[in-house]
This record gives sequence, C-alpha cells and structure tokens, in this order.
Amino acid sequence: IMNYIVGCYRYVYHSLIYYTYIHTCMHTYIHTYIHTYIHTYIHTYIHTYIHTYIYGICFCQKIAN
Repeated sequence: IMNYIVGCYRYVYHSLIYYTYIHTCMHTYIHTYIHTYIHTYIHTYIHTYIHTYIYGICFCQKIAN
C-alpha cells in the first residue's frame, strides 16, 4: 500500500474540471483500487453522477518526495 496522488479530468457541462487528492493506491491490485476509488468518488460526488453525464480519465501517480 502506497500513497498516491489520484487525479481525474472530468468533463462537466462542457467544462474541464480537475480533481486531485491524496488517496491510498494499491497498484498491485488495480481492481481493488478502482473499486475503492469509485466507491469514494460516488459518495463524494453523487449528485454530479446523478444529474450530469460525466466522462473522466483517471490516473494514479506516485507522490514525489
């Protein structure tokens, strides 16, 4: 388990919104990571998911010290 910066480029109302936050990324278990990420994201932005069509490109990037 390593700390990663997780960023998502989200197209909302024809605008490009960039979300970045610290998240635990288990890069060896990508499916587990994706499940955890989506679970957290939906709970945080549930209304955005419900009321808008969103296309997102997500990535997991190791934090540079």
